[in-house]
Amino acid sequence: MRDTAYQALLSQLTASANDISGQWLDLEVNTPELLNLQSSHANSPREGSDDNPGQDGDTEAMNITREEIDAKLQLIEERLDRKVSDIATSVNELKASNERTVIALQNAKWWAIGTAIAVLAIFMGTLQWGLSAQKEENARFSGYIRDDIKSIGSDVRDISKAVLELRVKSEAEQGSPGK
Repeated sequence: MRDTAYQALLSQLTASANDISGQWLDLEVNTPELLNLQSSHANSPREGSDDNPGQDGDTEAMNITREEIDAKLQLIEERLDRKVSDIATSVNELKASNERTVIALQNAKWWAIGTAIAVLAIFMGTLQWGLSAQKEENARFSGYIRDDIKSIGSDVRDISKAVLELRVKSEAEQGSPGK
């Protein structure tokens, strides 16, 4: 938003500067001293005049009165005043826009901080939940393993008893026929 306002102001200032410089150029060319109102040279022909090669001597005299020149100067002054006023208005609008942007950025800063805290809290809650779920799963898994180990232990005892009984029986059978 700031760049757009800046670009708009810059283009308006450039257009105003071009318009003003063109008006000043017109003003310098059309001043009474340069126009000289053709009063002293109106009827004196100039030899070899390059104003209009198709004609001999001077071209047609300019019939501009002092009142017309004053009116043109007044018009140029009014235009300049309007352009300066437009520039001042644009600068004030840009200042107001910048102030609104600064306020919005300050509010955005607090929103960003609040959002970061909320995301962190959600992350920590999810992590805590995951760890507690893992703890319960580990406890359940450990219980299964413990039950399996107990079962294997009792099976090993039963097998040991069976092997011992078979050994005793086999020793008893080997010892009784030979007596």
